[in-house]
Amino acid sequence: MTYFIPKMWEVYYTVDENGSVISRMNRQTKEDVFNVISGNCYHTELEAKAEDFIQLRRMDKARELMNEDFINRFSKHLDKV
Repeated sequence: MTYFIPKMWEVYYTVDENGSVISRMNRQTKEDVFNVISGNCYHTELEAKAEDFIQLRRMDKARELMNEDFINRFSKHLDKV
């Protein structure tokens, strides 16, 4: 699987914590950074829906491993992408 990293202000699709697919614009908020880190960014709604169950499992594991400090430090590197 190839991960999609949306550019600043680019619209992408993601699976939220309830398993719903939503569209977001990448403003590099904490939520956007978390979605990039966890591989939860998709070009289309259909791609996101196909991965919803897997993504929910990934989100649970990622939350266990990462803390807010890590997410804040990682977000500084996204400006270069």
